[in-house]
Amino acid sequence: MWRAVERGFVTKVDARYVFNGLRYGFDGGVVRDRLVGKGARIFKNYRSASDARSYVTKALLSRVNAGKTLVVGDWSSAMLVKLKSNFKDFTIFPLGAVKKALEDAYRPTSDHTRSQLNAATDLRYLKHSLDTYNEIAWNLLNGYFMRVSDVKDAFPTLPLVPWLWPFFMCRFFMTDGSDKSSLLMHLFADFGAAGFPGVFYVFFVKVVVNMARSELVLTLPMPIYVDDMGLIGRIQSEVDAMMRSFQLWAVAVVGIAFKWLKDKVAARRQLMVGFWWDSVARTRTLEERKLASYLDMLQDFMTRRVLSLVERQQVAGRMIRGVMTLPPGASCFLSNMFNLARGLRLPWQAAHDQVRTWRLSHSL
Repeated sequence: MWRAVERGFVTKVDARYVFNGLRYGFDGGVVRDRLVGKGARIFKNYRSASDARSYVTKALLSRVNAGKTLVVGDWSSAMLVKLKSNFKDFTIFPLGAVKKALEDAYRPTSDHTRSQLNAATDLRYLKHSLDTYNEIAWNLLNGYFMRVSDVKDAFPTLPLVPWLWPFFMCRFFMTDGSDKSSLLMHLFADFGAAGFPGVFYVFFVKVVVNMARSELVLTLPMPIYVDDMGLIGRIQSEVDAMMRSFQLWAVAVVGIAFKWLKDKVAARRQLMVGFWWDSVARTRTLEERKLASYLDMLQDFMTRRVLSLVERQQVAGRMIRGVMTLPPGASCFLSNMFNLARGLRLPWQAAHDQVRTWRLSHSL
């Protein structure tokens, strides 16, 4: 890393941040003083976690077996007394579960917003923007190939600073047949804390990838969207070979693992970040299953006179993706949706207006 700094590939600020984080743990931008004085904050898990109990248990056990999470013990009133005697302030955040895309499985979610950990986070250094769509469009020249890979357990790669451990606790069943839940403490980051996407961006994109470029392991452009990577080049064999070399280098030097079985070999028509990119036809199209679900949602919302803020945000997000496949100027279809969301602040709030999205649905 320091050699990459000397060569100008990595900035000193980013290098020091990653060095200190790997040695002492990352705080994810959480301001410690903002958590002091809140006492014990204990939340119940969401029903979605209970409904997907076996999947959540399996995911938590995977973290435990990997040393990412510590099983403190069985949850009981005595355990609560011990916690209060050891920690003046601590949080047991609520767990939920969401369905995985294209899989009959669920992944656990950590609600650090409700526990107010995210409200205590300063994102000034970690705040960043992603321009992956434009980067792919710029680099995927006529007839070029793109190979796609993604990092395995991206955020859990990052160790937490020890003073954060008491605020990363949760309760759940560690066996399918047990009627007693266990108290768990995360020692590494999870998917839910507001600052850790930024931490991973600094760690992986700004440091690790640029280290690889410093060592000439990577020479081709590689747009990155969080933990998804798309390596782009003119020669198919070169693209495949370079991605494999980078993965092996990253495993040996940095200890980052990849989802090898989900790698998509270099192709002129490739699926990445929800779009099919065709370097021959020079087009970007939605996945068929997503297009069908978007149209179903638009047809449903067209018949309703009331939509909540959450529903409006959902349809706006999907319409934005739909507009990205249309000619320039198609964003005008979005104006009414954003106008109808004005004045709404809470997720359940709704406005009594007819949502007219038929023009976009017919264009799609």
